[in-house]
Amino acid sequence: MTNLMFSKFEVIGTTKDEAINQAAPMNLMVDATQAYNKWKANVAVTDESLKEWMKDYLRKKKYDKPNMGAYIVLQAAVRDTRERPYQVEKPKYDVRKHTPEKFYIGRAQDTGTEIFQEKTAKAAEAAAKEWIQDNQVGVDVFIEHRLKEKNSLYMKVNYTPSKGACKAKLLVFGYKPVED
Repeated sequence: MTNLMFSKFEVIGTTKDEAINQAAPMNLMVDATQAYNKWKANVAVTDESLKEWMKDYLRKKKYDKPNMGAYIVLQAAVRDTRERPYQVEKPKYDVRKHTPEKFYIGRAQDTGTEIFQEKTAKAAEAAAKEWIQDNQVGVDVFIEHRLKEKNSLYMKVNYTPSKGACKAKLLVFGYKPVED
């Protein structure tokens, strides 16, 4: 047997339609905002009284069936109307962090895998000799230039909406089926 359980929850979206789609699988049949505002003007609103009003509203509209419900708009969506909704931020660029460093990279001749990484030619030569004695495989030594700091951040471009822009916030209520 399937019983119905009353549920209410809030959904948020950038538009009203996006917020309604987030309420799935509940089918939102009607916007109850106007009726809610009229009822709220004449009554002291508590959680219990709000829940009773929601149940009565669904019963009157004949939406007291599984996965059917209504919604109240708590906050309407306001589009971002800025012509340039971004802000460019350039942190101080430290030249010393962005100068290249020289590395000597040793790779095995048979597989091409990296064996060692040294900062001086003498250290690279010593590491190559040691590798050859241990493994009897030749080593190719390459010179690579890398930046001291790999991720050299030059600028950040951040999204900054207009002050009046906001997302839609809906209070969804209805009945969900519950299996026994």
